[in-house]
Amino acid sequence: MAHFEKGVGDERRIDGTTRVNSSAWNQVVSHLTRGLLFGHEVQKPQWYRPQRKNARSRRLHAAPALKREAVFTRLMNGWTPEQIALHLLISKDAVELHTQRICKQERVKNRRELAAKLGWKHEQPLNGREKLLALAREKEEQVLPLILEGLSWQEIASRTGLKLWNVHQALRRIYKKHGLAKRQGKRALGRKFGIELPRFGRGPDQRPRKCAVAAEQGIPGAARLPIPPTSTPSTPPSSTSSASIT
Repeated sequence: MAHFEKGVGDERRIDGTTRVNSSAWNQVVSHLTRGLLFGHEVQKPQWYRPQRKNARSRRLHAAPALKREAVFTRLMNGWTPEQIALHLLISKDAVELHTQRICKQERVKNRRELAAKLGWKHEQPLNGREKLLALAREKEEQVLPLILEGLSWQEIASRTGLKLWNVHQALRRIYKKHGLAKRQGKRALGRKFGIELPRFGRGPDQRPRKCAVAAEQGIPGAARLPIPPTSTPSTPPSSTSSASIT
């Protein structure tokens, strides 16, 4: 381990480096040349090897770090990272770093596995990723029954209050979970549930009813939806109309 003094003027601090680090040689060259050269511009000497001078050893039966022990106690009581950071006057990133090291030490992936392994009684809160996954599952549960009814993206967004992008992402996850390839869409999804769906919308026979319902519900743009022409029997021109023309 080498130590350097870094700083400008009277403000100096000691910075350490090690040969095991990938950027160690770059730090040495930058310090010796005062930032004029980079590590790749200077050839390494033969004696400089990426290995430790002293073998790494672990201190057995050493006292745990005080801050990590405080974080561990609050994790056991079911505190959230925000509560721990506020109570210990540290950043949320520091709390997450301590949590990761504790989980790595116990050889588990997250707080829930840690609580199950150690037998904690308090319920553990969801982390950021678990919250996103729970929100995604909630959106999928809203979108799936509506897409099986044959509704379009716009209609699903109007009913659920979601944005079109959120509807699109939820449908992508639904199609992927059911093993559907690209461009198969809701028709292939409906066949898995025993439902025959039209390719676009609800079909021409149900399009006028859908426009009327959308207009009654006040959906924006419902009045501009195209309505297919209905077939009307042709009537021969009357004699009065032909006489008036002549």
